[in-house]
Amino acid sequence: MPETLKFRKEKVNVDIIFFYPQHFNRNVNGSNPYFRCLFDACNKNNLSYLLIEEPDYESGFPRDNSALPFDFALLVILILRRLIPLRHFTSFEQREWYIGKFLSKHLYSKLVFKNFITISNSMLGIFKGISSEAKLFDYQHGIIDSKNEGYIHNNKVASHIQLNGANILVYGKKFLEILVKADPDYYSVKSFAIGFNHFSCIQLHESLNLNVLISLQFTDSKLISAQEQYLNFLDKLFFSNAENLAQLGFRFYLKNHPRYDNSLNLESRWNFPFVQFTDKSIDDCFELCSTHLTYHSTTTFEAARNGIPTFFVPEELPNRIFFDDFHYPLPMNDSFNNWLQNLKDESNYIDAAEKLMHWYSQFYEPFNENKFVNLLSLAR
Repeated sequence: MPETLKFRKEKVNVDIIFFYPQHFNRNVNGSNPYFRCLFDACNKNNLSYLLIEEPDYESGFPRDNSALPFDFALLVILILRRLIPLRHFTSFEQREWYIGKFLSKHLYSKLVFKNFITISNSMLGIFKGISSEAKLFDYQHGIIDSKNEGYIHNNKVASHIQLNGANILVYGKKFLEILVKADPDYYSVKSFAIGFNHFSCIQLHESLNLNVLISLQFTDSKLISAQEQYLNFLDKLFFSNAENLAQLGFRFYLKNHPRYDNSLNLESRWNFPFVQFTDKSIDDCFELCSTHLTYHSTTTFEAARNGIPTFFVPEELPNRIFFDDFHYPLPMNDSFNNWLQNLKDESNYIDAAEKLMHWYSQFYEPFNENKFVNLLSLAR
C-alpha cells in the first residue's frame, strides 16, 4: 500500500513514484493491472513507493482509492500550459520542465524520489522538472510497433523520450527488437525487456468449433477509413451468408472495444440469430470460441496465448503490423471461408496452435523481478 503524501508538512522520501492515468484501472476491483507485478517486486524487496493517479473525467473506469489524486496538480499544469506561450521555449518538453519546477517549489517541495515509472508516457516532462536527478521509466501497456509515435517517429526515437532521457520497459525481446531496430543508438542502452504479469500459454481447443470471437475496434461514431472497411467486411460476411451461416450452426460472439461509447447501434445493424454481443471476460470468450476475427486488435496476442488462430480482415489492409512488425506465424488469407476450411483439419489446427503459443512467448515473457529491481540502480 502506498504511503500517504503530506504536502509541504513533512518530507516524504521514496524509492519510486508510480504514475498513471485513471483509464488504466481495468482490473475487476477497479485497480491498475499493469503495475501489479512491479508493486509486488517493491514489496518483496523493501522498496518504498507512492502511487499517483491522473484523473480522466471522461473515463468509465473507477478511481483507485489506494492512489493519491493528481487533480489539483493537473489543473495547475493545464492553466500554466495555457498562460505560458510555447514560443518562449525550444520544445514542448522544455516548457514541461519549467512547469515541473514550479510544482516542485509550490506543491511538491517536501517530495523526494529516486525513480519515476509511468505508463503511456504520461507526465514524463513534468516529473523530470520536479526532480531532474530522478531516473525516468515508461512501462509498456499495449503493443509497440514501428509506427507507434509514443516511442518511434520517422524511424527514430520519439523526441519526448529522448529529451527526457526516459528508459523504456517492455514485455519481451521481440518488442525490444522493434525499438532497437528503429534507433539502435538510443534504444540499445535505454530499453529493457523485463516481462509482465505473465500468463502461461494454454491450448484451449484441440480442434475447430463453430464459435467465432470478433474483437470490434469501434470507440465512437466517428469512423476512420480502416473502421469503415471493418464494418463493410462484417456487413458482407453476415448479410451475404446469413442463411448458410445459420444452417451450418455458426455463432459469432462480438466483443466491443473497452472505450466503445454505444454511439453506433451495432446490435440492430446485425440482428441475426447467429450474432451475439457479449460482455463476457476475454478469458471466458476464448474458452467458448476456437477462432478469432479482427482488423488488427491486440486481442490477437491474447488469442495466441491460448493457441487460437486469428483471421485478419483483408480488404485493402493499410496497417499490416501483425505481419510486417510482429511476423504473425500463420499466413494471411483473403477468404474467411477458405481459412476456416484449412483449420477444419485437426492436424492443421493443432499445428497452428503450437506456432501461435511459441510466437506469443517471444513477445510476452514472465516478469523478471531481479532484472527490474537491478535496473532501478543501474539504469542511466
